[in-house]
Amino acid sequence: AISEYGLLEDKTGLENLNLLKVLNDDQSSQAEAILQRVGLDPANPLKLKEYSLGMRQRLLIAAALLGDKQILLFDEPTNALDEDGQDFLAQLLLELKDQGKTILVSSHDKDFLNQVADHIFVYSEGKIVKELEQDHEVEA
Repeated sequence: AISEYGLLEDKTGLENLNLLKVLNDDQSSQAEAILQRVGLDPANPLKLKEYSLGMRQRLLIAAALLGDKQILLFDEPTNALDEDGQDFLAQLLLELKDQGKTILVSSHDKDFLNQVADHIFVYSEGKIVKELEQDHEVEA
């Protein structure tokens, strides 16, 4: 069965990443190293259907890192991550930014956005209604 995120439920995290590598003709990414980078054990024998929500979210973040892309898009990346997971994600995004990557994050998590964003755009009804610089609180 295929999960709602396009991953295969009866495959391990490593098997899923390796399949994504094949589908994207990606011969440069090291799936094991990427899994370790996001806090997952590449040797974990659990199938995706046995993963917790937080583990699934980390696997999706790992999938986004395949291919060393210059532009990354994350939609609600803090979903299902505990406090340690959110801290890890913030550090990861800041490292990627320092590497010159452009990162777009769609999120309702105001604290997380304030932690990682250079610019925050507030949308309402499909239009930008406000732009805030880093370290500004996002108003509800």
